Amino acid sequence: MDGLLLSWLYRQQELGLERVLGADPCFSVVQPSELVDTAEFVQTGSVILTVGVALPSGGDEVEAYVRRLTAAGAVAIGFGTGLRFNEVPAALVEAVQRVGIALFVVPREVPFTAILSTVEDERARRRMRERQRLLDFQEVLNDIAVQRGMGDLVDTTARHLGAAMLIVDNDRRVVAASDEEDSRATLLRAVDRELDRGGRSSAAQLNGSHVIIHRMNGEGERYHLLAAASPEPFSTEDRSVIKHCAGLADIILQRPESLRRANRELNTLALSLLLGADEGEQVMGSIFSPAADSTGRVRPVVIHADDVQQLQRALTLLDRRLSQLGRHMFVLGLGKTASLVIFRGSRSVPEIRELFGAGANLVRLVSGAPVPWQDLTMRMVKELSDVAVTLQPGGHAGPESRTFRWLGDPAVQGALDMRYKETFMRLVDHDAQLGTDLTRTLVQYLREGSRVAATSQALGVHRHTVRGRIEAIGRICEVDLGDPQVCAELLVLALARGEV
Repeated sequence: MDGLLLSWLYRQQELGLERVLGADPCFSVVQPSELVDTAEFVQTGSVILTVGVALPSGGDEVEAYVRRLTAAGAVAIGFGTGLRFNEVPAALVEAVQRVGIALFVVPREVPFTAILSTVEDERARRRMRERQRLLDFQEVLNDIAVQRGMGDLVDTTARHLGAAMLIVDNDRRVVAASDEEDSRATLLRAVDRELDRGGRSSAAQLNGSHVIIHRMNGEGERYHLLAAASPEPFSTEDRSVIKHCAGLADIILQRPESLRRANRELNTLALSLLLGADEGEQVMGSIFSPAADSTGRVRPVVIHADDVQQLQRALTLLDRRLSQLGRHMFVLGLGKTASLVIFRGSRSVPEIRELFGAGANLVRLVSGAPVPWQDLTMRMVKELSDVAVTLQPGGHAGPESRTFRWLGDPAVQGALDMRYKETFMRLVDHDAQLGTDLTRTLVQYLREGSRVAATSQALGVHRHTVRGRIEAIGRICEVDLGDPQVCAELLVLALARGEV
């Protein structure tokens, strides 16, 4: 709270103070003192009250006394008459005039405690008025937050403070900003610096501006920073306003209305796609914004499991972890035992595997390279799927996997088709004629890495049945399924025909 003017003190008629000379300084404290060498106890902006008990008699000593008080921060002297002196000593008046400090008379009937009490009562009154003003403005902000949303909340707060403001998430995306374009660059630099340090609350001076950064409540790994910059220092009341604005912004960011807005956007997107309207891409951008990083990129990941239960278990564990981090899951089914999940492009492959937790051991994971969300295609997804089926359960591969992309080469396809007829087509014909299930058994056997027990479990038949079928497949196709090279060749053939 700002100090009081000396003229205000003079206007308090019950005190009967008489101005002698000096300007109208602002004071912050009233200190009675009868010490000559009292400078070390004087506070800046103080009014010194004295009856002159220890006042020196010589003019030079009196001036030295006044200069010590002034140097220590005193702005005025209130001299009490009627005790040691009936009037203010001329030496004191002359010294005060030369030094430039204010001087006034305190009548004999007015105790110094009355002055202290009057000043403290005024301070209390002003504190109450400021507190009420703060509460009134907080009510205004409450109404704006409920009725008009984040943008108006930030704008109104910024105008009240005479400052520039913005809210940024920890991916460096600006959620809301006031209109002061000139100060936005300064705020963004301050936010970038604080995010690099872990996103703490802080106060600093930058490019001649006073900057406050307030870390808002987070949800999992997600959090937001509210930053404000002003050419003047922020007062205690200003800081309270900033904190209140941040709390309301937190509510807006997390309130259930956001679910309705998301549902509204999905409905708009569905209508846009149905009618071919131009709004579809814009709405899709807002929907994919939480899934993409600050550059608009996503990382596609294909999940492949041996059965529906394992896939659902892995997805449940992933969704639970993403919920803890305040993130949403974007998933698309690719059949009964496979799904596509997209993550922020800035997430690394090890980080994604860690998100699955124990679920990573149940499935095969193949992560693609980060791409702009608009450029993600089913061809990319198919390439990832082709790699996924070649992995063992619990296996994972990153963007460096290019193992089977050459299968799409027309020249290669011709050679593969011929070898397919020599092997798989014999099984297909045999199954069609005799009602056997050898083709599916071979594909599953290859997917399980030639493991009879795993194949038996996946097909739901006894291991002896699987062994009998494998022997029959070897005779019909004239191949040795105990040879790893043969199994690898047959797996490539199955991949080329899309049977795996």
